[in-house]
Amino acid sequence: MVDPESISTKSNMGSFYIWSGDVPGLVEYFSPDSFAEYQYWNIDTLADTDRWKQFKNIHCLEQGLWWKYCEEHYGPDITICGPCSSVLDIAWRLSAANCLNSWDGVISVEQWAGRGQLRRRWSSPVGNIYAALKCSYLGNLSSIGLPVIISLCLVKSFAELGVSLSLKWPNDLMLNKQKVGGILVEEKKENVFAGIGINLNRIPAISASDNLDVWAIQNLQVPPQFLNPATFWQRLVHRVILWYEAIVANEHMQSIAARVEQVMDFLGEEIEIKSYEERFTAKVLGVDDQLGLRVKKNGKEQVLYNASLL
Repeated sequence: MVDPESISTKSNMGSFYIWSGDVPGLVEYFSPDSFAEYQYWNIDTLADTDRWKQFKNIHCLEQGLWWKYCEEHYGPDITICGPCSSVLDIAWRLSAANCLNSWDGVISVEQWAGRGQLRRRWSSPVGNIYAALKCSYLGNLSSIGLPVIISLCLVKSFAELGVSLSLKWPNDLMLNKQKVGGILVEEKKENVFAGIGINLNRIPAISASDNLDVWAIQNLQVPPQFLNPATFWQRLVHRVILWYEAIVANEHMQSIAARVEQVMDFLGEEIEIKSYEERFTAKVLGVDDQLGLRVKKNGKEQVLYNASLL
C-alpha cells in the first residue's frame, strides 16, 4: 500500500479568492467586508479586509467582482462565496465559465437548498463547511466507488489533523457513530464535483419534514484554531488530494477496498438496510473490489451498489 507521506509533498501553491456573486435565486452578494457579518468566518486573518485586493480575473469578469487574498497556501485555489442555493450550483456555474481548474474548490458561508444523497435536503447553518471540489483523474473508479474513496481520503486526512472519524458506507462521515458530514458526487459529461458538507462548529436542525432516515447528528468540536471553515477546509483539502492521488494512481482496487474496510463503521454488525424500496436486516461484511457493500442476508452473501444503512 502507498502512503502519501512516501510521495513528493511538493504541490502547486493556491490562493483564496472571493467571488461577489449577487445572482438572484442563486447567490447573495459577498465581499471582504462581509466576513464581519458571519460568525466563525470573522475570527482570523481571512477577515482582515486589508489583506484582500480586487483582482481582474480575465476568464471570469462576466461573473462579477473578484478579490484575491495576499498570501498563498499549499493546495488548490479556493473560491469563497456568500449564501447560496447550493455550493454545487455555484461550482457548476463557475466551472462552465472556465473559472475552476482540476482540484479547485468553492466554499460557501451558508446554503438555503443544500442537497445530500438521494436529493435529500440538508440543513446548512453558518459556521460549517459547505464545499465543492472539482475532481481529477478518476482512474478505474465507478460512480459508486468515487464517493466511497473521497470519504476514505477525508477520514485519513482528518486523522492527520487529530480528529478520528469513521465511514458509514457509502458517503457519511461519523464521529462515535454520530454523523458529522457527508459527500455527494455529481457528474456532467467529463466533469465531476464532490460536494462535501462537514459540521465543523454547529449541529444542523433536522425536522420530520426533511424526510431523512436520521442518525444522531454531531459536530466536530475541533480546537479553536480550526474554527474558521475556509481555513480548516484549506488544511483539510490539501491532505485529501495527496491521499486521493496516492491511492487512486498507485493501488489496485483490492487494496483500496482493504483500506475502506479499515475505517468502516458497523463492520461485522447486523444493521437495517434500505435498497431501492426494500428494507431488511443484514450483516455488514465489507466492500467488494468496486467498493459496493458486501452483506450477508438470510445466510447468503450479496453485494449492494444502491443502498443506505438505516
